[in-house]
Amino acid sequence: MFASGIEENGMGWQNWIQADGRKLPFGDKSFDLVFSNAVIEHVGQKEDQLIFVREHDRVGKSWIFTTPNRMFPIESHTQVLLIHMSKNWKHPSFSRLLSKRDLLEILPKGTHIKGNIFSPTFICYKFQN
Repeated sequence: MFASGIEENGMGWQNWIQADGRKLPFGDKSFDLVFSNAVIEHVGQKEDQLIFVREHDRVGKSWIFTTPNRMFPIESHTQVLLIHMSKNWKHPSFSRLLSKRDLLEILPKGTHIKGNIFSPTFICYKFQN
């Protein structure tokens, strides 16, 4: 969990825990809901993303995360048309944008994915029954 700039913005009274999303310092099913907004594309390659998803599933009874759609023609971080389709382009702040096919390879059974090739963002979720 990360909260950038909380001291500078007068929010130092909050209790925050900074941790690697691939190895969270919480017990199994510690949270009713875990939410991650556009983080998974920043955690590394496929194996890192798989570990990240497993940690969501481990610490949360339910979870939601969003990620930009790699197949959408406008790259979500730069807002530049088709730049992310070039093999020569790689922004240092993220490693691996995901398509729906990529998500299906790393998500556990029972996960729902909202979005299609025309969606700028995917919403992935798994709720406790």
